[in-house]
Amino acid sequence: MAKVFALKLIWRLHSKSDSLWPIWVHKYLLKNEVFWDARDSVTGSWVWRKLLKLRPVANFFLKLAIKNGESVKFWLDIWHPMGHLIDVSGEIGTQKLGICRNARVCDVVVGTEWRFRSTRDRTLQAIVSQVRSFPVTITPDEEDELMWKHGQDDIRDSFSSNKTWSLICDPIENVAWHRVIWFQQGVPRFVFFCLASNKRQAF
Repeated sequence: MAKVFALKLIWRLHSKSDSLWPIWVHKYLLKNEVFWDARDSVTGSWVWRKLLKLRPVANFFLKLAIKNGESVKFWLDIWHPMGHLIDVSGEIGTQKLGICRNARVCDVVVGTEWRFRSTRDRTLQAIVSQVRSFPVTITPDEEDELMWKHGQDDIRDSFSSNKTWSLICDPIENVAWHRVIWFQQGVPRFVFFCLASNKRQAF
């Protein structure tokens, strides 16, 4: 469950939360950077470094729905199925496509048309092709939405600890003797002692 709670912190960091911790992180740790591009340094605590190591997992869950495109960085945020575009193209992509590193999605697309500089680089051509095939329509009157994966085809605008845990953990079938070990009146610490004892006997 510790991983789920850590992912919830990442959700709060990206959602428009008015709690003190996200505000402090943005001001003193991230500063002008985005979470996906932040460097793993000794500046933050061990909790912060743990959150940075969880970025590949958070990438699976956290999605951004483009509306006005004003709060989403084209290269640095996770809004496209390819993920972190700066990692896919490399820093050279910003030069060859004529899109600066901190450009927002609304700076690159007008209506439904993407604005890319022509390039002969086959890797960048493939990226451009995938970006163009991804349906994005700028809606000036609506703000970008933060989404979280609840299931394989279920993405919502809220975080769910239960759904996140079910997607992270490996499903385990109930065994026939589970009611002997874990029951309503059972004392948890005695249950754990019993389980540990059974494991030692098994080896």
